[in-house]
Amino acid sequence: MPKILKEIRNRTDLPGVEDATEPLMTETNKAEFSALDALGVEKCELSIEGMTCGSSVEAIEGMLRPQAGIHSIEVTLSAERGVVEYDSKTWSVDKIIAEISDIGFNATLIPPSRKDIESLTRTNEIMALRSQLMWSLLFALPVFFLITVPEINLFGGIQIYNGVYLSDFLIMVLTTPAQFWVGAKLYQNVFKSLRHGTATMDTLVMLGTSSAYFYSLISLMSALFNTTRDFRPMLSFDTSAMLIMFVSLVRYLEKNAKGKTSAGFIELAEDAQISKQTFADKVAGCFLPTLGFITFIVWVTISSNTSGESLPEMSRSSKFMVNLRMYISFIVLACPCTLGLSSPSAIMIAAGMGAKNGILVKNGRALEASTSIKRIVIDKTGTVTVGKFSVFGLCWAPADGTENTESCGGDLDLGGLCADGVTTFKSIVAMVSATEARSGHPLAKAIAVYGKDLLKAEGSEPNVTIESFESVTGAGVKALLTCAGQKCTLLVGNVGFVTASNNGSLCPSLSAFEAQETELGRTVIYVAIQKNVSAQPLPILSISLADLPKPSSKYAIRTLQNMGIDVHMMTGDSKGTAIAIAKQVGIRPENVWSAMTPKRKATMITEWIEKYGDGVAMVGDGINDSPALAAATVGIALSSSPSAAIESADVVLTRSNLLDVVAALHLSCSVFVVIKRSPLWAEKYNVLGITLAMLFLRLGPDMYTTMAGAVITSSGMSVAMSSLMLKFWRRPAVSLMPDELPLDSEADWTERLFDEGLSDNDYAWISVQEASKRQAEYEDSQLPVEMSDISAV
Repeated sequence: MPKILKEIRNRTDLPGVEDATEPLMTETNKAEFSALDALGVEKCELSIEGMTCGSSVEAIEGMLRPQAGIHSIEVTLSAERGVVEYDSKTWSVDKIIAEISDIGFNATLIPPSRKDIESLTRTNEIMALRSQLMWSLLFALPVFFLITVPEINLFGGIQIYNGVYLSDFLIMVLTTPAQFWVGAKLYQNVFKSLRHGTATMDTLVMLGTSSAYFYSLISLMSALFNTTRDFRPMLSFDTSAMLIMFVSLVRYLEKNAKGKTSAGFIELAEDAQISKQTFADKVAGCFLPTLGFITFIVWVTISSNTSGESLPEMSRSSKFMVNLRMYISFIVLACPCTLGLSSPSAIMIAAGMGAKNGILVKNGRALEASTSIKRIVIDKTGTVTVGKFSVFGLCWAPADGTENTESCGGDLDLGGLCADGVTTFKSIVAMVSATEARSGHPLAKAIAVYGKDLLKAEGSEPNVTIESFESVTGAGVKALLTCAGQKCTLLVGNVGFVTASNNGSLCPSLSAFEAQETELGRTVIYVAIQKNVSAQPLPILSISLADLPKPSSKYAIRTLQNMGIDVHMMTGDSKGTAIAIAKQVGIRPENVWSAMTPKRKATMITEWIEKYGDGVAMVGDGINDSPALAAATVGIALSSSPSAAIESADVVLTRSNLLDVVAALHLSCSVFVVIKRSPLWAEKYNVLGITLAMLFLRLGPDMYTTMAGAVITSSGMSVAMSSLMLKFWRRPAVSLMPDELPLDSEADWTERLFDEGLSDNDYAWISVQEASKRQAEYEDSQLPVEMSDISAV
């Protein structure tokens, strides 16, 4: 465990320290506290230029992490950022920047309020790389034509001195500035990294180009003293110019793509250092020096044991020359730099496509965890249903022992007395309306509006003064108030809350009203009055409210079930109301959990994760859902949720539509199809390139070293193109309502592009096409009772 977590956990006496965790999924460390300064720990965010592959990440982290006073460091290649937590007593930002600069990278501080500076820096770097590419092309293209175009070769075959030909001399003149002027920055990076015992892709490139250049230069100078007629030395100046040109091209394209990425998605890429990606960076970091050493030993051995007759005709005179070119080709082809780009680039593009489709992904971990989801828990109010309640009926407990079994609607005479025989209906309605106006719950808002409308119709409204107000999460509200000269305590909430001190008993009329309304899928809220502290609360009123299911809920739930996901609904409502709504949207009764408190929801989700080991997603829209959203493997909040719920969630749906959950899961699956595919593309290029290099050597073309540069460039481009394919991602048909479905010609090819992932056995999901066909078989089912047809009695 990192030093920072140990220190925090050992210092629980510090004010504000709450918890310290180390999530395995992201291999990052998080501490929840409000007093970091008490430990002298500071955090800085740096922009780091000059990183080329995973070995660059490993070089920076490997240099700083063992240092005393450095608590944690996280470097992200794709975003070119690093976050360092350090002891301010022994380290400073300037010292950290100096240490990073010493190993060949340019680091600058990113002030929290000045991130526009980073954008400007990125633009300047793009322009510098563009200039470098233009100059490298200016030198490399003439070299290429001098070697490959026969007409130019004939002209260049003029011998200007003993052993020196015009074309060879021109190639040397063109290659020298490419090697030492265009490649000056690469040399600087290599010298700094070698000084600290590290190696990067720049090391491989400059090792290969320098070997080729200096060997060719020595060969050309030696030819001046060769007395053999028509002697022409084997030269490899083209290797230097072409490799530097290919490297410049790849880096310009990568930087240009990053420059077009918004700052928000760059921050998301910092969270894309999932466990496999971090492992890839570590592999790349130790791979380069190991590769160079092994390759050198192998080709020295080959050089010592290979006869001249076994070499191609063109190279018979220089056995060492052949082995040198093979050495250069091999180390260039085997570079693992593409490993460090696959995950972050795919996640950045996926985040952009998700945002365009109303799916805001807050971290890369959510995309990774979404592929393991086997259960989804959905809140009822505002998630499955519209969330806009209307009062459909009132039932007053009878006074003086009489029985009143009738429910009352909007045209109510408020002049009667409630069950205590003293307080009028009007006073109760006024107190309930004033109390519920203090709450932010959708049910409370509907009751408050309804009460005000009733009082307005009466023409007068009693004056209510609230002295204290208490909200009990998942249960109800309690208020001490004065109305019409009477002081009392009012309780509004579920049956357990208002009858807690009365053994949960209700009068027969209220019980009958509850049974009647819950059968229709309505929610019943109770009101109790307490005259003094010693008296028990007296239930006096039941209020029936209805909330219709969203039209999209049934489609979304059935699609999730077809995908092999077990859908559950948790609600604080009564069992009858919950089951009635569940039947309308297709959730099995055994998957309905009623009378659930927020704490109980979170506890049950945690138990499921521990018991089954599969991912559990939570979809909610209220502040009551915050604990469950935080406990779930993936928390999904609707945009209508309070800020606390959105903060606890990993994904936010801007359309507040359950069909977006289907789209989000499809997107996450598509991302990991691409992430799996990208390294395979890179491996194919590397294996194919090494094979071709061997074949080209045997067949005799003079292009195998140049081909190595072209192949490794194509490898990086293929990874980038594989990630860019996510730009063609479209919402699957099953995540759209029937009237939103596009024409088949517009949707089929984009769905086929990513169907590979949905049909994978690892995910156990059915294919999109099959789900789409099933969806067409379902028709809208009518609600058991039309709410508008119910008249108040």
